[in-house]
Order: sequence, then structure tokens, then C-alpha cells
Amino acid sequence: MTSFFVPIFHSLGSFVNEKVLIGLLVVTPEKVWYAYSQKKLKLVKQILGVASYELAKATLSQIGESVNSENKKSPSNSGLVDFQNPEFGKGYFEYLKKYASNSLLFDTAQELNFEINEESFQKLYQNWVGDTDLTYCNPKPNFHTHIQSLLKKYPIKDKADVGLKLEPYQLPGLNGDTFVNLIAQNGAVLAMETVDFTSSLTTIGSTLNSFEILVSALKSYSDEKGLNSGKYKLMFKKPKAGSEQENLLNLFFTQKKGLYTLLEEKEIENVIEELNKEEYQKFSIALNQ
Repeated sequence: MTSFFVPIFHSLGSFVNEKVLIGLLVVTPEKVWYAYSQKKLKLVKQILGVASYELAKATLSQIGESVNSENKKSPSNSGLVDFQNPEFGKGYFEYLKKYASNSLLFDTAQELNFEINEESFQKLYQNWVGDTDLTYCNPKPNFHTHIQSLLKKYPIKDKADVGLKLEPYQLPGLNGDTFVNLIAQNGAVLAMETVDFTSSLTTIGSTLNSFEILVSALKSYSDEKGLNSGKYKLMFKKPKAGSEQENLLNLFFTQKKGLYTLLEEKEIENVIEELNKEEYQKFSIALNQ
């Protein structure tokens, strides 16, 4: 899926063919970015009055809530946006137009050919909206997305898939669409997932269960293909000392240390080195051979 951005304008009156660029929405496979200008919103109030201002403010806030809701979704705890049925597609913008009585105008989506992160989004916003005083509606990326962003900075695109979506028909044994942070294959499968041990016990448990289901499916796949035993890695974010999450981490390490390799973020270069020193290829390619 190609990343794109949508400029958001506000009409300055039915009898005046003028509009003000009030916000910007960027959609990428990993995250939806969104911000709008309080300064421009106050301009709407000055020109059109309180009623128009309140309606615009409510609609812009509604978009922000939808963005945050989408970014909090975690298919298989991946944090990746599911664009098979995109909420932020043409239909969504048509709905918003009607909701805002056509006062908010959504420009044609424009393709992006560079990576979006916090810095590049702010530059794009400032170049288009022309305001540095932005109301920022983007929560910090979760640990999974953070690690995936780091992985994308390394020259491994020919060696491994980063953020691969696997469906049950592709890999029997999965119980739903599953996103893998990193996966590759040579004579064996190498798969790495992330788990944030600072999150809730329920979320941690769900992530670990999802990973075990993935590993079980990959083991069946490896047996069928006659591959060697796979290498399964969990990169984790350390919990607070003395917390229930730390107790769970210690228990998991004791029970699973022979099955999985536990890594901290600082060990990410060890994974890259392992990929580069052996003849790995993308799992998505091997899967179709």
C-alpha cells in the first residue's frame, strides 16, 4: 500500500470562493498521522462566527479520535493499520463532508515517496499548512512500530520481510491474519516478534499467545518443507523492577528459554548481522516457491 496525504481545508463562506488550509492527514501502512491548526480554526471563528467554529472544532476532534482509534488497533498486536478495508478511504472523507455540512473540504489524496516519521510529518505539515503551532493528534508509536521503524533503516529489504502480513490460507495453523515484525528463510526460518512488558498483563499475554501460534505454524511449515529447526526471537521492552510484568517476564524466560531467544532493543544489530552473514531471502518469496 502506498502512503498518501490529504490536505484539509475549511470554506470561508458560501458566497466567498475562498478557503483556508486548516489541517493535514497522512496515511501510511504503519500509522495514520493527523494535525490541524488552532490559529486557522480561530480564523474560522472570526469570519464565520461561533457556530461554524464549534462545528469545525467538533469535526476536527472527531477525525482525531478516529485516527487515535485506528492507531491503537493491533492486529495480532502488531500496531499495523489494516488497509484491506481502509477506514481512511474515500467513503470516510465523503461521510465527513456531509457531517460538516460541506464546510470542511478534503483535497485529492496525494502520493508520498518518502518515509513519514515525526520530523518529516511536521515538515510536511508546516510546508502545507504554514503554521508551526499545530494541534498534534498522534500518540507515540508503540514498541512494535518503533522496532519496525528501526529495522527499515537497515539495508535488509532483500534479506527479510519487515511487517509481513500472513493469512491462514498462506500459513495453515494461524487462527487469523498475523503480522510479523521480521521474517526470513534460508535452510531454516528466522522470525522475530516484539513484546512490550511495560503494557498490561492482558496485552502481554495476548502477544505471547499470538507468537506461540505463529511459531507452531512455522514449525509445521518447516517440517513440510524439510527445513532445519527455526530461530524464533522475541525482542522485548523491559518492565519496571518488582512489577507483575517483571515476574511474568522471568517466568516466561524460565519456561521458554530453550524455545525462543529473548533480545533487548540494543541487540537489534545482532539480528541484522545474522541476516547479512548468511544467505537469507524474504519469507514471502520462499513461501510462494
